[in-house]
Amino acid sequence: MRRILAGILSIALTTVGIATVTVGPAGAAVSPATPGGTPYWPGWDIARGIAVAPDGTGGFVLDGFGGLHGFGLGGHAAPAVPTGSPYWSGQDLARGVALRDRTSGYVVDAFGGVHAFGGAPLVSAATPVQYHAGVDITRGISLSPSRTGAYIAERDGRIRRIGFGGAAAPAPLSFPLRLSPALGADVAVLANGSGGFVLDGYGALHHVGVPSAVPVGPQAQWNGFDIARGVALLPDSSGGFVLDGYGGVHGFALGSGAPQLNFSTFMSGLVNPWDLAFTPDGWVVYTERPNGISAAHADGSGRRLLNRPSDLLVASEAGAMGLALDPNFASNRRIYVCFASRASGRTDDVRLARFVVNADWSALTNRTDLMTGAPINPVGEAGRHSGCRPRFGPDGYLWIGT
Repeated sequence: MRRILAGILSIALTTVGIATVTVGPAGAAVSPATPGGTPYWPGWDIARGIAVAPDGTGGFVLDGFGGLHGFGLGGHAAPAVPTGSPYWSGQDLARGVALRDRTSGYVVDAFGGVHAFGGAPLVSAATPVQYHAGVDITRGISLSPSRTGAYIAERDGRIRRIGFGGAAAPAPLSFPLRLSPALGADVAVLANGSGGFVLDGYGALHHVGVPSAVPVGPQAQWNGFDIARGVALLPDSSGGFVLDGYGGVHGFALGSGAPQLNFSTFMSGLVNPWDLAFTPDGWVVYTERPNGISAAHADGSGRRLLNRPSDLLVASEAGAMGLALDPNFASNRRIYVCFASRASGRTDDVRLARFVVNADWSALTNRTDLMTGAPINPVGEAGRHSGCRPRFGPDGYLWIGT
């Protein structure tokens, strides 16, 4: 049996909304030289993507019709236009390009279709693309470090994953985001797979995962002007390029430095949210001080109330507070919740109860009170400075801060 220990101070969250937060450095470094020979269409927003080959010797700019325009890097000649690449004459449908090498890769279209060229393997049957016929939603593609799969960016910053040649999809990137306004333009993943960046139409690079190198120094940005269209990283993670809609290529450096925070709200309208936990089956469980225990899909959709204890006491800073998942949640579906309690015939207190989550995520059942009697402030404003947060330690014990 696990021991329940108390005594660690916990502080209630008072902000409204849940935000995904990522951390990365920022500093100063030298941007890579702009490649020569890239096409430029002044005043015509038709450039759509940019990619650098894994050997760093060159790459391609993609236009909206699917045309590939080669450029060289580091004194190397531009690669020849590969065979078999898609082309939509007069139709602005191409949205992103990724390279396996100087002669093969993939073009993604506006509806989500992925088109192999130069002998690149096709999308695995087990990881089909999400195709949105007639809906211009897809914005870019970046290969996984092994080049056996890819990440596909959509307009709202959402990232889809696919595999190639029978391979599984690459691992998901942590700290997913949602862009508002929905101006996602492209995605680029670092060669070591630690993370990457989603480019928005204004030129900002939003972290996904925990990138080991991040943009530092000057970056091209167009605040309020939706014109950034593509991003590509150099294979040594020293820098990269942002492509604007006219074909301009703008270098930026990657490096390290002081922390920088980026966040996106994926759930709003909450009332005094206090604690949350992500479950292995793709849900987030959370408490709101006056409302009890609720759950939603990990992207914030499908919100539902699981349980509001009948004895829940809501007063000042008292109410539903901390929660923790059982380390074996996948098999026993147990969660532990702290809340202030009031019932006739006994003193108000803060207690910890164990619940079991229904298989269909409709309710909490099998309540068992494991700790009772933690005091509530009896003087002044009732419930003021209440706190309780449970956490499992590496020793297997459940620790409770009050």
